[in-house]
Amino acid sequence: MRTQTASKYYIPSNKRYRKGFTIVEVVIASTILSFVFIYVLFFLHYQRLQSRKAMEQAIMLDFMQHYMEIARNQSFFNIIPGQPINFLYDGAHGAPNIRFPANANWYSLYAINFRNFHPDLEWLKAEEPEYSCTITNQVVTGGITRSKRITLQVRWRPPLMKTIGKITLQMDTLVYQGFN
Repeated sequence: MRTQTASKYYIPSNKRYRKGFTIVEVVIASTILSFVFIYVLFFLHYQRLQSRKAMEQAIMLDFMQHYMEIARNQSFFNIIPGQPINFLYDGAHGAPNIRFPANANWYSLYAINFRNFHPDLEWLKAEEPEYSCTITNQVVTGGITRSKRITLQVRWRPPLMKTIGKITLQMDTLVYQGFN
């Protein structure tokens, strides 16, 4: 009698031997991979936008801090709308002409004077940066001005979002008569 030895490649005759994937398996795997690929592209684009937005915000905060520090060092009695923020920025002899605005309107920061004052504003050319500055006097009894509040606001369009509103930042400082 002859015995049959079992082979590891033995295929029973009633089952079909498959050597590859079915078309349904290939379609499902391709769909999953395309969703992962699209998600990764979306995530990279989102990170790029957030990075650009953070850079623009840092530039504007740096500008605001620079503007306010120079304004705070001005003599208390020279902090008047229409006056230069400092005697170095009065526009004489080729210096930038940076003044406290005469009113609370919005003014463009993409002007040659402001780009000389703060060169990083060049990065925001396409975002149309603007600023507004108001000076409010705090008057005590007897009509004496005790302090001046300088409120500086900046705004610009967010990157690649031309249809929505602008990003706005505000910085305030108080200048007292006895401390300058």
